[in-house]
Amino acid sequence: MQPASHFRAWREACDDAGAMLRRRRTAVALLAAKPVDTIAPAEYQAAFVDDPSRVVVARGGNSSGKTEAGAIKVARILKQVPPYPNCPFWIIGQSFELACGVCWAEKLAKHFQPHEIRKISWHDQARNWPAAVRLHNGWIIEFKSSEQGRRLFQARSIGGAWIDEQFPASIFIEIFARTRDTRGQIIMTQTPIEYDPFMEEKFNANSPGWSWHQFRTRDNGFISSDWIDAFEQEIPEQFRATRMAGEFGSFQGAVYPMFNRNVHVIPAINPAALTDKLIVRSIDFGFNNPFVCLWLYKTGDGGWVVFQEHYKPRTRIADHAESIKSMSEGMDVQRTWADPEDAAARNELSALGVPTDMARKAVRAGIEETQRLMMVMGDGKPRLHVTANCVNTIRELSSYRWDKGTVRTDPDMPLKKDDHTCDALRYGLYSEQPYSDTDKTPYLSTPESSFNKMIGMSGMWSAQDDE
Repeated sequence: MQPASHFRAWREACDDAGAMLRRRRTAVALLAAKPVDTIAPAEYQAAFVDDPSRVVVARGGNSSGKTEAGAIKVARILKQVPPYPNCPFWIIGQSFELACGVCWAEKLAKHFQPHEIRKISWHDQARNWPAAVRLHNGWIIEFKSSEQGRRLFQARSIGGAWIDEQFPASIFIEIFARTRDTRGQIIMTQTPIEYDPFMEEKFNANSPGWSWHQFRTRDNGFISSDWIDAFEQEIPEQFRATRMAGEFGSFQGAVYPMFNRNVHVIPAINPAALTDKLIVRSIDFGFNNPFVCLWLYKTGDGGWVVFQEHYKPRTRIADHAESIKSMSEGMDVQRTWADPEDAAARNELSALGVPTDMARKAVRAGIEETQRLMMVMGDGKPRLHVTANCVNTIRELSSYRWDKGTVRTDPDMPLKKDDHTCDALRYGLYSEQPYSDTDKTPYLSTPESSFNKMIGMSGMWSAQDDE
């Protein structure tokens, strides 16, 4: 035999031996586990595992058993016959370490016996991270990372998906589209540490086809109470509801962490019933971004209620003016505050029958005034409410965040995103601050207001405290 032939034979023998060793290691690991039918969920996990809803979400604290429950639920699906031969089922994590290393290697692999697995294709074999696991019954388990981006989730139809931890909304939309034909379940297990407006809106809207389950760390009977007590003490108080019970982490970076839909949102009000109320409007201009006008009335305890909103992008000022006049019909509107920097738009509105005053625009001072009114007072009530019909105002107050700060941005200023109703609200509340609670006449006004012109103060107003 030639030397080259010796080398090829030796290399093939090594390759065969290596492959055999890898298969044996996988088999040993799988044989050490019980089959899925002998691993029942804990009592507190059972409702989630048995839930047949189209989208099933387990929000849970750290070490609450949500990922274990997710693995049991997924294993039960994958033990059944797939919708069609070689049907993919996706397992998605924030990284391949979570998808492959945790969801598969730690949680799901133990539910399968070697005879159930036809083939494993490796993402990183040294770390036991599969790219795909083919089962003999026709399923193909494919592993993905949300870091890959939306485009890599565009594919043929799939039989279902398990998303562990938080994810971009665009990826969910792709997954939902891929399960259209099979009606496969989308399973989510997460501790919602980061603010997630998509998931919060789905939860608050009680979206059809969605089902929600909450896992608490203290429900996990497999963890000692001493460890749980010690863990809870290490968590800052403002994070405990999320870390221990899976509550949404809305407070993190929120400009208005005190805003609570259950406290601040009240039923819609018929404007015709407000004849004895002081009513003001407040405007934030926009074209590509929405143009916003809010209507507020003052309450007897010195607070305010936002009871109507006009929120519309890519529309002419003339059309906005007509909408504002129509929506104000029958109201005695005392003042209309508007962004002082857009003189042209204010002049155009005035010419169309909607006169405005220049708002006080100081960002931080205006936010502090809004926060003050949002705080629950000694009588158990805040001094700012929003009616339920003002859906954009409610949404943006919930999502308004501080900028994390970069070389080009100021971490002490809010992020310029989805802030249009927040800006309009701030203009109105902060500009009304100098006004008497009982008198409709301002103590201090703006250059363009009739009161200011009357007393000759038109040169005294400035935006020196603006951003």
